[in-house]
Order: sequence, then structure tokens, then C-alpha cells
Amino acid sequence: MAYLSHRDIHNLQDCIREIYSNLEIESLPSHIISATSKVIPSCVTSWARMSQQEHRVSYNGIASCRQWEGVAAFGRNMHEHPLTNYLHSELLQRHRFKEDIENAVNKCYPHLKHSPHNTAAKISDVLTNRQFRALAVFNDFFRPNGIEYQLLMSILPTQDGYTTMSFNRDKNDFSEKERLILNLIGPHIIQAYRNAEAFKKVRQTFVALECSNEPILFYGLTSREEEVLYCVSQGKSNAEVAGILNMASGTVKRHLENIYQKLGVENRTTATSLILATMKDRQSKPPS
Repeated sequence: MAYLSHRDIHNLQDCIREIYSNLEIESLPSHIISATSKVIPSCVTSWARMSQQEHRVSYNGIASCRQWEGVAAFGRNMHEHPLTNYLHSELLQRHRFKEDIENAVNKCYPHLKHSPHNTAAKISDVLTNRQFRALAVFNDFFRPNGIEYQLLMSILPTQDGYTTMSFNRDKNDFSEKERLILNLIGPHIIQAYRNAEAFKKVRQTFVALECSNEPILFYGLTSREEEVLYCVSQGKSNAEVAGILNMASGTVKRHLENIYQKLGVENRTTATSLILATMKDRQSKPPS
């Protein structure tokens, strides 16, 4: 069993704080790579989107701490990747080491079978180094990039795919402590991404309101107060608003007190009713 030292825990806390410090969804993958690379050292750390269509899996790398060589080769041979295969059983049926992968998962790594997403896994969990080296995906992609070992987590699954975050090394496989660290960080990565999605919606809503020809309902509110008010109108608690906007719960409370005073209301229910009624009224009006 892996254990974390006091220093490991301190570094982990710093990493989590850094993950939550960015709310810009476009730059968030690169930001997360930078933060996590400090606690899980690797030659290349990558964030990519996998899409499944017509029994095929396509790869779209969107962020990496170093440029990959021969990405097209990975796309051609991705069906051989042992962990990607386990996420897509129809691909696993064609894998040359199908029985070895299934036996390894069933015997030693049942967590991959029952929870393939949001669980850190290593290629060495399911294939020996010799088996991995025999695959075209290794010789055409991993070898040219100087990669021998990979630690991977599948996150943010959707109907047509999922996102993967991978850590790659040329020497020394990843330790059980590093697997534990990734498993602990994983839920925070997912929450940070959800926060960034919510923040983007908040920003888009208020940009639309401010571009309207109608008088702005929130005249006198700061942009931060507008963001807080919109989140509250979506039924978020003070703690949830604090997480989405990366601020303390006490700060949210102070913003709400200012909002109530400026809008001339007494509580969040009245403030919420006011914003929802106004947004509904604007949506029902034809553009001028």
C-alpha cells in the first residue's frame, strides 16, 4: 500500500489549489498539466479528447507540455493501446494480447473493470514491457517519442467519448504513490473543469445582457457581483458559488449583502426572482 509523507501532502495541497486557480476553460488543460506535473514528474504530460464514432476511436490532442512526434501514427494504431482498448470492448476483441489484458484486469486490477473512468492505470498493469514493445503503437509512436511507460486516467466521459490525461516517461515506471496521487487529484480536475464550464456560461449570459439595447438590470453592480447573482439564480449555495468563482464563502456572503442593498431586496429568493423575471422578459421581446 502506498503512503504519502507530510511533504507529499503539502505538495498535493499546493497542486489542488493551483488547479482551482484558473477559470478560463480554453486554457484550463494546459494549466492543469502545469500543476500536476509538479507532483507527478514525466517527460510528456498530455490532455486529449477521444471520440468514438462508428466503432472507431479518434484522437484529438489539445494540450501537452511538449510537442508529440508522429501523432498521426498514434491515430492509426490507437486500437492497440491496451488501456484505450479496455474502454472500448469491441476494440479489445481484436487485440493480439486480448486474453492477457483481460486476465490481468480480472486478477489484479478489478477496479479497471468496474470503474474504467476516473481511475489511474498504467500500461504495465495489463501488459509486460516486452508485450508493449511488440505493438505497432509502441514502435511507431511511443518509441520515436522516447516513451517506455505511461500512467493514464480517463475523465469527463460523454456519450461519444471521453478525455484522457496521461503522464509519460522514458525511464522508470510510475510508482504506486504516484498512482495514488493521481487518483486523489482526479476528482479535483473534474470539478475544476465543471467550474470553468459554469463560469463560461455566467460570462456569456452577462455579455448578452450588457449588449442588449434595454437598460441593464444590474446597473451599479460590479462584474463580480453580477457573476455571484447569476450563480445564485441557478440555485447554487454559497459554498457552490465559492467553488465556481474561486472565492471564499464569506466573500460570497459579502457580495450578496451588497447585491441586496443595490437591488433594494432583502434576500436571495427575491433577488433570484428579479433576475429570472427580467431574463424571461428580455428573451420574449423581439430584437429591436
